Amino acid sequence: MASVEIVMVPYKGGGQAQQGILAGDVPFMFSTSVGILPLVRNGQVRALADSSSKRIAAAPELPTVAEAGLDGFDVAAWFGLFAPAGTPNAIVKRLSAETRKALESADVRKLLIDVGAEPLGSTPEDFRAFVKSEFERWGKVVAEAGLRAEQ
Repeated sequence: MASVEIVMVPYKGGGQAQQGILAGDVPFMFSTSVGILPLVRNGQVRALADSSSKRIAAAPELPTVAEAGLDGFDVAAWFGLFAPAGTPNAIVKRLSAETRKALESADVRKLLIDVGAEPLGSTPEDFRAFVKSEFERWGKVVAEAGLRAEQ
């Protein structure tokens, strides 16, 4: 979207990537807010922008990439609760209801927001549709870019 060339430096995980930016091995990185906010808060790294479409509650002063000038940019890491295929529907619905109940708890919401998460909740049907849309969205990006997994 920005028409810039970026060389990807592969790391085995977020922790190693953080060590790379702290050591000056890479000039910038994309990270989940949950993973990087502690380093931002203690002044070890500087946050430039949040990649999602709206500012996060944990850092409302941080502009989004779109607000910083790249209109339409919207990339957000998300976490979901999955169960094995064939799990009885009653169990899936109960897990979903209990998870939503926990996410609505003031204590849980505060804890998640404080670490940089944006607590949401949905029904199994809505989450299934969301996951499908993410696969389609990123599948299209992969295909258009001609990317392939290296073995």
